[in-house]
Amino acid sequence: MSHSFQNGDDKFGFRVAENIVGSIHHHLFHFKIDLDIKGQINRYETLDLALDERKWPWHKSGQETFQQLSFSHTLKETELQAVYRYNFSTPKYHIVYNNQERNKFGAHRAYRLSVEGFSKVLFPDDSPVLSSRKWCKYQIAVTHRKDEEESSSSIFSMFDGQSPHVDFDRFLQDDESLVDQDLVFWVTAGFHHIPHTEDIPNTPTVGTQATISLMPYNYFPECPSVGSRDAVRADVIKDSVVFQDYGLSVNSRCLPTKFDFSYLLQNKSHLFP
Repeated sequence: MSHSFQNGDDKFGFRVAENIVGSIHHHLFHFKIDLDIKGQINRYETLDLALDERKWPWHKSGQETFQQLSFSHTLKETELQAVYRYNFSTPKYHIVYNNQERNKFGAHRAYRLSVEGFSKVLFPDDSPVLSSRKWCKYQIAVTHRKDEEESSSSIFSMFDGQSPHVDFDRFLQDDESLVDQDLVFWVTAGFHHIPHTEDIPNTPTVGTQATISLMPYNYFPECPSVGSRDAVRADVIKDSVVFQDYGLSVNSRCLPTKFDFSYLLQNKSHLFP
């Protein structure tokens, strides 16, 4: 995050100590998400928000129009069609579903991929800086699952820029069909960081979070929390409060079971198979 301060470094960072400048940099995290919604045969579509404009028939002239929010379904049929670069002017939902599974209202039982933390890479696509990390150009990419496409990067990515061991663009170049396939989502999230004096000695995390959420979308008949075993309802009846615990034992607790984190130090097979 830092290097020795030299004259002319002002445009690359603020001084955070007597002879130290905090270098501007870009935090990016790439997640591989293998979603299987009611089986492995899935589809990916976006719900694209737009303005719907139509005549206002009850207005005195009958010619005026009014605008309202609407959305349309866009099925992503191939890998190149599914490449997503965030555009503030075209908001959308990202939906994954099994085309054979619908709820009682006829909507697809789906999951929504929601990301708070899209961050644009300023380097051009052909920059040598990106040659071994081409995944960062895309906020979302979707591929047909393959065993040989295990990871978007490698342990050599800092040193193999001229001939990358893993070239993420190759995952997309065959432009395979995504309709009714086993889909893998590659999601990039992060933020730019211009260090300041409050980053020393401990960098705060407030305001620097990036969140990826997998949310049921018309998947359940109602909010799943309705079935929570530890639900408690309080009703005010006249001058008293009546609590309903739905049979929950007074000795129950919400604390999770203790996990022995020292086990991770002794057995890393699940981290590095």
